[in-house]
Amino acid sequence: MNKPVLNESLERITPQAFGAIGNGQVDDTTALFAAAKAASEKGLVLELDGEFLYSQTLELASVNVLSKNAKLVYVGETKSVPAVDMIRNVNVFGTLHIDFSDNGPGNHGGRCAMGFGHYGTGRGGYDCYVEHVVITGGQKDANGILITGDSNNILFDRITVPFEGSANIGRALLLHWGNANDHRVIGQWSVENGYQHVDGWKPTKHPHNVRVGVLECYNNKEQGGFGEGAFHIAAGYDVELDELIVDGFKHAVMITGGDIGFEYADPDVREIKQRNLKIGKIKATNLRGGSAVTVISYALMYPEKSVDTELEIGEVTATAAEGSRAYGFVTHCAKTLRIGKLELSGFTEKGIYVEKGNRLVEIGEATVIGSRSYALEALQYRQTSPRPETVKVGLLTLKDCRPTEVAAFLHAKNVGTLAIGTLTAEDSDAKYVAEVTNDFATVSIDEINGECLTCEELIHPSEALDADRCIKIGRVNAPNVKKV
Repeated sequence: MNKPVLNESLERITPQAFGAIGNGQVDDTTALFAAAKAASEKGLVLELDGEFLYSQTLELASVNVLSKNAKLVYVGETKSVPAVDMIRNVNVFGTLHIDFSDNGPGNHGGRCAMGFGHYGTGRGGYDCYVEHVVITGGQKDANGILITGDSNNILFDRITVPFEGSANIGRALLLHWGNANDHRVIGQWSVENGYQHVDGWKPTKHPHNVRVGVLECYNNKEQGGFGEGAFHIAAGYDVELDELIVDGFKHAVMITGGDIGFEYADPDVREIKQRNLKIGKIKATNLRGGSAVTVISYALMYPEKSVDTELEIGEVTATAAEGSRAYGFVTHCAKTLRIGKLELSGFTEKGIYVEKGNRLVEIGEATVIGSRSYALEALQYRQTSPRPETVKVGLLTLKDCRPTEVAAFLHAKNVGTLAIGTLTAEDSDAKYVAEVTNDFATVSIDEINGECLTCEELIHPSEALDADRCIKIGRVNAPNVKKV
C-alpha cells in the first residue's frame, strides 16, 4: 500500500459544526458521529481539533480524517469492542490521541483503542492509513491496536504508547487470527479442553499485508500473562515493522501460531502459513521476566503442527530489568529465522535458547552480556519432539558471562548442527566452553578466543558421544585453558 496524500482542496467538516463542545468533559457522541457520517457520505475531510468525549464505538469507513493533535476520549462500557473501528478506506492524517477507559476486562477479542476487523466473525478492515496514533488508558491485558480477521493493506507511520497513562496495556500492537464464532474454545482455555468447530464452520481469517514504520511503547507497568508483549503476532503473514522501541514490557516481540494456527484457514493460506515477517530494528530496555524475542511457531492447541514461521530481523539490542529472571531470545519450530545483529544484556536465565523443531536459525553477530546460565542452548527438549536442525552464529561474543546454575557457556543436545564461526569470551569464565550431551549433534567452532579463560575443558562431551566425529574445533587462543 502506497502512502496516501491529503487533498488540501477538499472541503472540511468538524464535530463542532454539529454541536460538539470538544473540551473532553461534555459527551460529544452524537455530534462526533454525525460529523463522521457526513464526511463519509459527502466526500469531505473530517477535521478533528479538541478533545471529544464519547461512549460508543466510532466506526469509520471511506473517509479522510485530519487530526490537529486531537484527542478521542472513549468511555464505553462494553468489554470487547474498539474505541475506533477502522472498517475500510480510512486515512488518518496528523497525530490522533485515543484514550479508552478501564471499564471491563481486556481480552484478545476486541478490547482496544483502534481496531481493524472483527475477531468473532473474521471480517477484515482494509485499505487504511494512519500517520500517527498515540494510545493511553485501557486496562490490564487490553490491546492498543488490534488487527484481526481478514484485515489487509494497512499502513502506519508511527504508533506511540507513551510514558504517562499507559500502565495497563497488555499488547501495544496485536495481529490475531479471526472467526472465533465458528472456532470456539471449550470452557476454560487449555490444550486438554480444546476447541469446538461448529457445524458448517467457515475458515479462520488471518491478517496480512500490514506495514508499520515505528512502534514505540513506554512504561507498561503491569506484568500480564503469557501473551503480554509490545508487538505480538498470532497467525498472521506478510507483516513488516521497521523499528520497535520498547521500555518495560514483559516481551518486546511475541510471535506464535495462535490457538489453532492455520489448520482451519482457506487452503491457499494454510499452504503459506506464517511467511514473510520482517522487523528492521529492535531496541528494548527493562524487559521484565519475559524475553526480547519469543517465537513459538506452532498452534498452541496443536503443538505438533508447525506454522512455518519465516522471520527476519535486522538488529536487536535488548536489556532485561534489574533482578528479572528473563530469557533473551527464544525460538521453537521456526522454518527460517535470521537475525543480522543481536545484543542481549542482563538476561540471566538464558541468552539464546533454540528449542525443538527449528529448521534454520542464523545469526550474523551475537553478543551476550551478564548471563548466569547458558549463553546459547540448542536442544530437543523431549524425545518425542522434532529436534532443531541447523543453528549458525557467525560471531559470538560473551561478556561478563559466568554460569552458576550450569557448567558451560554453550549446550547442544539432539541438535543437527550447531556451527559458530568465532567465539570470544571477555571477562567471562565457566567450567567448560560447551557441553554436548548426545550423539546426534555436530558442533563446530572455527575459532575460540579467551585470554582469561580457565576452563577445565573446551568441550565436555557425554560418555556415549563419538567426540571425534561430532565435535570440530579450529584455532584456540586461550592459553589458560587446562585441557584442550
